[in-house]
Amino acid sequence: MSITNDGNDITFTGLEFNLPCTVNVTLKKVGVTSKSKNYIRSKQLEITRTTGASADSSLTKSDSYGLRIEDEEISLNVPDVNKIIGIYESKSTSKPVYDKLKFVSGLDLDTVSVVGEK
Repeated sequence: MSITNDGNDITFTGLEFNLPCTVNVTLKKVGVTSKSKNYIRSKQLEITRTTGASADSSLTKSDSYGLRIEDEEISLNVPDVNKIIGIYESKSTSKPVYDKLKFVSGLDLDTVSVVGEK
């Protein structure tokens, strides 16, 4: 056996021709670095794909499971999700309407409110 090309090539000699051979090796990775995760606090995601042609022109046809509105499971396309706040569905071609909070005037919410976590 000989190792060449800075450990990238291994040549085995003395093996019998046309006979199966099993090689067990232990490798050491060089230059491994840690990766950091970027925590995105809030993000909206729209599922706009469908399994087939639709009268609704705002949907795009897709063959990928998990990315279509008809699929049993929906992929969020991110590795980690901490919390899902809400799921909204539109019954027309327009975007869904999100919940809004409306306060009565005179509560001084704009002057004495405490800013939450960032």
